[in-house]
Amino acid sequence: MSYETVLFDFHGVLCCDYLFSSLQKTYPELYDFVQTEIFGNGGEIGDKWMRGGMNVAEINQHISKNTSIDVDLLSELLVQGIGDMTIDRRLTDLAQGLVLSGRKVALVTDNMDIFNTVTVSKHGLDKVFPVIVNSCDYGMMKHEHEGRLFDIALEKLGVGGYDRTLLIDDSIKVRPIFEKKGGEVFTFETYEKFEPWIREKMSEKFIF
Repeated sequence: MSYETVLFDFHGVLCCDYLFSSLQKTYPELYDFVQTEIFGNGGEIGDKWMRGGMNVAEINQHISKNTSIDVDLLSELLVQGIGDMTIDRRLTDLAQGLVLSGRKVALVTDNMDIFNTVTVSKHGLDKVFPVIVNSCDYGMMKHEHEGRLFDIALEKLGVGGYDRTLLIDDSIKVRPIFEKKGGEVFTFETYEKFEPWIREKMSEKFIF
């Protein structure tokens, strides 16, 4: 099968680095606070951030208020850490190849406002993906509202349905939702497992 539309996830696929992870060695107590209070405890604050219910300024203020770090320094460290994130260029090269071949390509991510304002530009994602759909802009996550974020991505791409549409995502939650719509999902673990699979699936030969 040769797919006409391909949707990529960001975290766990294009990038495996976490926000604030650069603090682990230099500010270990701060890092532990972030992991527990922002992304832990059921993920309430982190999920609220990804749904647009909080912004990065409010997050940084909350962290600063409950730790000893200056809020301006925290903001600088966060932006610096985003710049240091590793993007799997093998996948962005694939995405570019798909676009050049006439495929419809989008990035659909559960993410925060800082992804729009910092991550996209620092890593040139807007130069790779013609459409980027971020959960924080729509108040919902990918697995919610019957996968409405995927519908939004297809609408922006001008695609009428899920036939011959592939989602590359590491989330187990979204697979049944996407498949119910009629699309196909590759549950991403490593590039080494993904490459032979996509080579077999795509009729054209791409440079990987």
